[in-house]
Amino acid sequence: MLKKLLAASKMNRLQPFSNHRPQAHFFAILLSCLFIIFSACSQPPPKAQYRFIYNNDGTEILGNRWHQGRPLTIDDVHSYVDIVAETPVTTFMICSGSMLSYYKSQYERPLGVLAEDQQRDEANEPNLNENILLYERNYRLLQEQGTDIIALCVNRAKEKGMEAFITMRMNDLHFSDPELYDPRVQSDFWLQHPEWRMGDYPG
Repeated sequence: MLKKLLAASKMNRLQPFSNHRPQAHFFAILLSCLFIIFSACSQPPPKAQYRFIYNNDGTEILGNRWHQGRPLTIDDVHSYVDIVAETPVTTFMICSGSMLSYYKSQYERPLGVLAEDQQRDEANEPNLNENILLYERNYRLLQEQGTDIIALCVNRAKEKGMEAFITMRMNDLHFSDPELYDPRVQSDFWLQHPEWRMGDYPG
């Protein structure tokens, strides 16, 4: 009998603790969650990362204007990227063309370059900017070395730790005068499909 009483007494002493165990677990979990939340809030927010974008039109490179228009070399092209790499710029963008492309394409002629069966209209020669002659010359110089300003700029920018993107102009109105015929600065599509032109803008 004594053993039964002792056993019952022991059970009664343990019963309250057993009844409160779920509550203890709940408060332990709650405290853990609060600790995690307050720890996260006490950390400073991550510093925002911003791009500093430089978009090069491409014509200053193809005309080599920073080097007084001399015949363009690979080192010259690199210099147009290098000078930007010494600044906070994070992203270098190079335009892919102006009226026509700056590189060899299966879809269109490069800027300043005529097709084999094309001739420029001598009557419109005064409208042809002398820059176009530089663009053609320098394009051909780089082609002889198997490259162009697009590839050179993109690769150089990456070498210098910058992002690199290729951009394009939209709705460029240079040389869009309908009275002007000069395939050095006008695409074959433009010349062959006047029905697709919009507006009446002087070039």
